[in-house]
Amino acid sequence: MGAYADLTIIILADGARPDVLRALAASGQLPHIARGLLAEGFQYTGVTVLPSVSNVAYIPILTGQYPGTANVPGLRWVDKSEFSSGRLLLRGHRSYIGPTHVLLDDDLSPDLETIFELNPSSLAVRCDVRRGLSVENSSFSLLFSMPFMFFAHYLRRGDFVDRIVMSRAIRWLARTDRDRPRFVFLPLVDVDKLSHRYGPEHQRTIDAYRRLDAQVGRMLDWLRGNGLWGRTHFMVTSDHGHTRTRQHLDISSLLSELGYCVFEHPFIQRRNADAAVMV
Repeated sequence: MGAYADLTIIILADGARPDVLRALAASGQLPHIARGLLAEGFQYTGVTVLPSVSNVAYIPILTGQYPGTANVPGLRWVDKSEFSSGRLLLRGHRSYIGPTHVLLDDDLSPDLETIFELNPSSLAVRCDVRRGLSVENSSFSLLFSMPFMFFAHYLRRGDFVDRIVMSRAIRWLARTDRDRPRFVFLPLVDVDKLSHRYGPEHQRTIDAYRRLDAQVGRMLDWLRGNGLWGRTHFMVTSDHGHTRTRQHLDISSLLSELGYCVFEHPFIQRRNADAAVMV
């Protein structure tokens, strides 16, 4: 193991389904994951939290607590007592999509410890939960990455974001042992973007899994080439999966037709509402 403690790397493949990933690996379409991880390691299927959704489902992975326990009950939420107080803007409600995303850390329970707080020698690249990370070790910060994520959302592909994330991580790991982080957390978003648009088994989504495999391969090759693979704990996991969706129900429109005044994001100026829809 050498003179220094082990290195732990978690790649979070946002939206990746374990059954799809295993099937693609078995068919030879994910050679790096198949040879570097599945052949050498263990495979588990578990549930982070229900309902499971991006960024909120990072909380169990990084804190060991359910989002509700962590004071972040969902991707969007309304606190009826605070909301009805009449205060405007951000009191009593939240959406962790868009600019208010940066408030997630402040909303986490003060009694909570993140893995970044437990291990100050941590690095996260474009991570939704950042409490305990220094500014220096929160590479590709949320504010800086927001334009990239905006285009990834509307283009429905995130491969260019994933390449930036992996390049920055490798650059940091290339430091000397003394300065190298001991825990690295890397969320990759390409599979999720394509799954939302085309479904979990569409060919374009499968192509995103292949691009995920290529990014994993970049990291594995670098670790092996620099003599670190033997003392690295390496995990590829996900926060949620996808199912094929053929029909959508517009709950806001349905409630409006029933006569309710609906509060929903991004229309946060409404205060005479008697129903809230937090998708």
